[in-house]
Amino acid sequence: MRVRISVEGDALSVADLRSWLGRDPGTRRIPVTVESSARGEMSAFDVLDVALGNGIAAANLAVAIAAWRTARGAALGGRTVRLEHRGTAVSVTDASAEEIERILRALREGDSEGGDPQGDAG
Repeated sequence: MRVRISVEGDALSVADLRSWLGRDPGTRRIPVTVESSARGEMSAFDVLDVALGNGIAAANLAVAIAAWRTARGAALGGRTVRLEHRGTAVSVTDASAEEIERILRALREGDSEGGDPQGDAG
């Protein structure tokens, strides 16, 4: 399963989250790619493309995102973290690890409803 993660209006936060995921023991082995949504344009923002192979990886990602949000606190200024899988997008403003895991599970369950099979890594 591939999940795209973006942080509303803040490429620096995306880079910080990428670094956080690379250091977190539960997510450092999860393949994460940084992509630019619009190269060379003023409205460009970076997104993380995350390949999740199983439910444990999804749970680890959820916990890591929640920990990152908690650690960054006021520095995020209420920015929205957006998770997207196969055209289904969910925005998270303030969420616990359990809430983010529930959202990832909902995105994953969308697979069984016959979505577009392209872009699935697991």
